[in-house]
Amino acid sequence: MYYNIERLVGIVKEGGIIDYEEYWNRAAVGTGITNGHYSLPTGFGNYGNGGSVGIGGSFGSGTYLCASPSGAFMGTGGCLVSSNENATNMSGPQRYGQYALQYFDANANMDDDGGDEDDDGKITGDEDDEDLGAGPAAFPYGAALRELYLIKKGGVAPERLILRWNVIPDPDAPMGFGCSVSTDGIATGSGCL
Repeated sequence: MYYNIERLVGIVKEGGIIDYEEYWNRAAVGTGITNGHYSLPTGFGNYGNGGSVGIGGSFGSGTYLCASPSGAFMGTGGCLVSSNENATNMSGPQRYGQYALQYFDANANMDDDGGDEDDDGKITGDEDDEDLGAGPAAFPYGAALRELYLIKKGGVAPERLILRWNVIPDPDAPMGFGCSVSTDGIATGSGCL
């Protein structure tokens, strides 16, 4: 047990900083729990608008863009807030760089053009684009985080690390020492690893 705790502390110290991008990705995909783990895979920032994670999936065409709806200010909730107009219908896995776009409003003047101020077919690069200076929380305050996402910058490319708690029955536990895991990930019994 001592070794495991020391090893975990070492990994966290060497692992870098909190990977807010992956927490945002997790929020977009969903935080439903099955057997103590998140139910759906995120694709770890490799998938974007139109993408689907898994065998036979596709990476998608790019990122999602946020815009204030007509007559209402987008605020700092980002594209996941259902009352905001999501110019590209945000849902599903997010590419790295997507979280930064939650600070950006492509229809800051809140008119009914949906953000395409110069009528060129794009909602970016117009006079109504605005950096809000503040974005949504990557994860809710006080929420139980089931996984730890870290990013270590430097070298040729950043390294990403995910730590997941996995509780399983101890095969060497004495008879009568049971182990069970609730759907929210709480382990009970002295026969757990």
